[in-house]
Amino acid sequence: MQIICTKAFQFIQHDIVENPTTKEKVAVIKQTHKITPSSHPQIVPDWIRDDDLFDMGVADGSIIEVKVISEVPAKKTKEVKQMGWGGSVSGLAK
Repeated sequence: MQIICTKAFQFIQHDIVENPTTKEKVAVIKQTHKITPSSHPQIVPDWIRDDDLFDMGVADGSIIEVKVISEVPAKKTKEVKQMGWGGSVSGLAK
């Protein structure tokens, strides 16, 4: 998945488990992912889409999900024939 964002975000993937000593439910962080503002698409993990922070960012316009369909083709260069000093090129307009 690729996104463009106008604000910095830190997404946290976590699980809710029971603490074996206190029997309380606690959050255990599995992984985090930081995103910085950029005008270029950034590749992010798919699990971010399931985060409430992602939904809020999309709702206020600070996150835009994008799909890159194809790469921009490389600019073609013209081949230029190089002439030496005093050379002539046939086929030029007279």
